[in-house]
Amino acid sequence: MDFLYPSHSQSILVNKPPSSYQNYVQQATQLPHWKQAEFNGFNLVGQGQSKPYCKKWISYGCDNIKQHPRKQHYAEHTLKTCKVSNCPLCFESWIGRQANRIAKRVSKFLEKRRFNFRHVMLSPPQHKALNLSEASLNKWLRTVMKIANIKTAIVVFHPFRFQDKKKSVPYDSPHFHLLVYGHLTNTIEVYNKTK
Repeated sequence: MDFLYPSHSQSILVNKPPSSYQNYVQQATQLPHWKQAEFNGFNLVGQGQSKPYCKKWISYGCDNIKQHPRKQHYAEHTLKTCKVSNCPLCFESWIGRQANRIAKRVSKFLEKRRFNFRHVMLSPPQHKALNLSEASLNKWLRTVMKIANIKTAIVVFHPFRFQDKKKSVPYDSPHFHLLVYGHLTNTIEVYNKTK
């Protein structure tokens, strides 16, 4: 992606590398490796079918000008989206909605609280995790959270990791990302008991 940055009297063309998120979005719709990725019924985003109305502009209007402010016509234009994670056209709007939901809940929770959330990643031993069902993985997570004394957290399950920074080749590697509220304790004990 190219950007122009003005520098006093001249413009310089700078080739800026894509962000991790931009790589993620680009790979989701372009590479066959993403279509093949499947773990216990989980697939990567954007690998399903879109609906006929996805990413189409629709317009609403009303010409009852007597009821409108300043006696003007009203029109609204909206980009239609199905808001589904597996839609190749709309998965970005799904990601945005999920992020907004979490941000609102975190903001509300943090009102009048002393601590902040911390990012923690919990990965079961891979040789064991690849053979566990979703229910068994959740049981493992609850056990580890209890040992780690984690009482409040937002949990996001990731069934895959990527072999490269461009996020083009996924592989099965179930793990959990947590936003943990409060202090973390017993980290050495957690590792020794759970590996």
